[in-house]
Amino acid sequence: MCLVTASNRAYMLHGYGHSLVKLGDFMVKHLMEKYMAYFAVIRGCQVNLRDVKGRFISKGWKIMTTHALMAARMSLPCQCSEGTLHVPCERG
Repeated sequence: MCLVTASNRAYMLHGYGHSLVKLGDFMVKHLMEKYMAYFAVIRGCQVNLRDVKGRFISKGWKIMTTHALMAARMSLPCQCSEGTLHVPCERG
């Protein structure tokens, strides 16, 4: 089981079809209490997410999983040097 959050919404990635199911806050809390949850934070700059001008986009994802090794390997926090420009993630 893997839980992915994006734009303040939580989705569960499950099964071999990798379908996404939208979850409510209650369900997320229930899953966290029922299973030992591990978290990983992935920042867009660490996966080379850029805008059309080549600037890093300030976008992040938080993943909750029951697999400790997956969480450790997926954890990609921002490691940019101080002063690196990150533009907001906006439609446009």
